[in-house]
Amino acid sequence: MKRSKSIDLTKVPIGDLWGGRKYLLAESLPVVLEQSKEHISNRYPLREQLETSHEFMVHDLTWAPPGDWETLRRMWFFPWGEAQDELSVGLNHSLLGFHRASYDHQRRSLELILVGSFFISEKTTEEDARKWVSSDDETPYFTRTLKRLSEVGLYAELEAETGWVNEIKEFYWRLSDISHVRGEQNGLRSVQPWKSHVNGVPIPNYSMEALDKSLDSFVATVGYIALLIALANPVLMFRLPIYDKYGLNGPLSGVFEEWQVERLRSLIPEKHRNILVTLAESDPDVDIIRKHFDALPDMPADELKRQHEDFESEMKTIGDIPTG
Repeated sequence: MKRSKSIDLTKVPIGDLWGGRKYLLAESLPVVLEQSKEHISNRYPLREQLETSHEFMVHDLTWAPPGDWETLRRMWFFPWGEAQDELSVGLNHSLLGFHRASYDHQRRSLELILVGSFFISEKTTEEDARKWVSSDDETPYFTRTLKRLSEVGLYAELEAETGWVNEIKEFYWRLSDISHVRGEQNGLRSVQPWKSHVNGVPIPNYSMEALDKSLDSFVATVGYIALLIALANPVLMFRLPIYDKYGLNGPLSGVFEEWQVERLRSLIPEKHRNILVTLAESDPDVDIIRKHFDALPDMPADELKRQHEDFESEMKTIGDIPTG
C-alpha cells in the first residue's frame, strides 16, 4: 500500500531539536495508524480472534481472580489490572508501528498473569504476595514459577495430559529474544523496519508483515493468559446463574457471565481447551462454587427492577471524562 502523504522536509524546524522530532513524528504517525487500521479492518487474517482477544482484555481480565476476601487481600487486582494495561498499550504500539515495544508489553502482561496466579496458589503465602505487590521483594523468575505451579492441582493434571508448561515457556522465550535483542533477526530493523532517517530520527513506517507478526503474537499472548487464568480459577469456564441470583450486583470478581465463559473458552489454545474443561468439571473447588450458586434463591422481580432503576439514574449523572 502506498503512503497517503509524504513528509515535507522543508518544514522541519531548523535548530529546534525537539520541535524537529515532534514535526517528523506528527507527520508520519497518523499515516501509519490509518494504514494499520485499514489493514486490520479489511485484510488481517486473524481479525476475529484479535477482536475477541480485545474484548477479553477490556471486559474480562480484571474479573479473573477469585473473589473471596482471603485471596483479594493478598494483591487486590494489581497483577490482572496491570496486565490489562500492558496489553492495551502493547496494542497501541502495534498500530503505531512500534512493534518492539508491543512485544515488550506482551511479555510483561504474560509474566504478570503468571505471577498473579502463583501468588494466589498454595505454593505461596499472603505474606509473600504482599511483599511482592508492595515492591519489597523481587518478581519470581518465569521458568521457575511455571515449574512450581505445574507441581500442584489442576496445573499438574493438565501438564500430564498436554505438556502446557513447555509450550508457554517457549513462547515466553521467543518474546524475550525480541526484548533482549537476540541477534540481528531480533533487532529493530527486522522487527519494525523503517524506510528512512531524518536528522537521526527513524521515521515510523507501516509494514504489513511486521504488523501481522506483532498482532499474531498479541493473539497468542492473550490465549496463554486465558489458559493461565482458567487454571488459576477454573470455575471461570462454567456458566453460573449470576444475574438470576444477584441481578446487577454480582460478586466483585471470580465468576463470569455466560458470554464471558464462552469468550474465555474460545481463547484457550485448542490443544488444551477440552481436556482442561473435562479436568475442571471434577475439581472439588469448582463443584462447591457451582452448588453454592444453584442453592441460592433467585432475585425477586421487584428488587431486580429497583437495581435497574438505580443503575439508569446513576448513568445519567456521569459526565465527560477529563483529558488533561
